[in-house]
Amino acid sequence: MKNKKAVIGEGVLMLYRIALVVLIAFMIIGVSAIFYDYHIDVRDVESRILAREVMHCIAPDGILDLSQFSGEDEKNLLDYCGIKDNKRFYVMLTIWKDEIGSFSLTDDSNQEKKIKVLEHGDSGISWIKLAIDNMDESYVGLIRRYEPGIYYWRGWMNVKNSGENMQKGVSMVVLTAEGA
Repeated sequence: MKNKKAVIGEGVLMLYRIALVVLIAFMIIGVSAIFYDYHIDVRDVESRILAREVMHCIAPDGILDLSQFSGEDEKNLLDYCGIKDNKRFYVMLTIWKDEIGSFSLTDDSNQEKKIKVLEHGDSGISWIKLAIDNMDESYVGLIRRYEPGIYYWRGWMNVKNSGENMQKGVSMVVLTAEGA
């Protein structure tokens, strides 16, 4: 009889010890979680993947047929490609007459050199990118976290325009804003 009481008493004490160890473990995890802040930035990768998907959509056989794009499709490129949840993105695809122009997001001085501009999204994202790029590094600090991811691409591609197949310069800018 005496051994049974000792075993029960030891079991009760063991429950208190386990509860104390669990409480200390949660306190250590809680305190470390306050100081351990991480941010994994995948916006640049998202921009690159989106650019690839748009290129596969508009030129599946390697030929970009401009007759596919009418007035509304020129401003809703991602809708045309069936890409959902596109409120965080800005895509601008420019087809050039002769040479590939610059990647400037704000310069419209080369309008006469462009054949067509296909785009989608809020171009205001580009203002955030330009503001952060032009800001003094001492001020950037924590707002760097909200800098949009960006991907530039330029190259030559076969473009079908008015029944003619021609080699034209194409440039693409993709911006990805912070996710919700």
